[in-house]
Amino acid sequence: MKRMLLILVAVFLIISCKSQKKTGNEDTGDSPDMPSLTLIASDLYGGAEEEVFELIEDQASLQKFYRKVNMTRKPGLAVPQVDFSKNIAVLYCSGSTNATELPEIYISDENDSEMHLEKGKLYAKDSIVKSTATVTPFGLYLLPLTDKQVIFSQK
Repeated sequence: MKRMLLILVAVFLIISCKSQKKTGNEDTGDSPDMPSLTLIASDLYGGAEEEVFELIEDQASLQKFYRKVNMTRKPGLAVPQVDFSKNIAVLYCSGSTNATELPEIYISDENDSEMHLEKGKLYAKDSIVKSTATVTPFGLYLLPLTDKQVIFSQK
């Protein structure tokens, strides 16, 4: 009887441990063949006054953006080092706002020739803290280098 109980407990432990295992990109919801955006830098201050979506394909353009951001910051933000032979930097500034949410974008659709990026949607459960300060948030993402045309969708 004790032997049967011991075997049953061992089988239960083995089964329960395997059910916790994650594979691929299950935690992000991306399919394994679809590239993903990786947030590398964001801040509430330093973005553009108007909504801006820009692909940055070289270190000089990235440094130019950070010079603009750091004009009014002491100390300034460090410029991230990006390997542009493998990645493209995607800059999204959501414009002037009173909401203290950082901008978010994701890949909404992809086919053989195009990749569509879309800004994140806020739902009723998301809390947006309204303040009296006007902020100009930005997010800088890395996207694996692609020959596809990258399109920002205004949905």
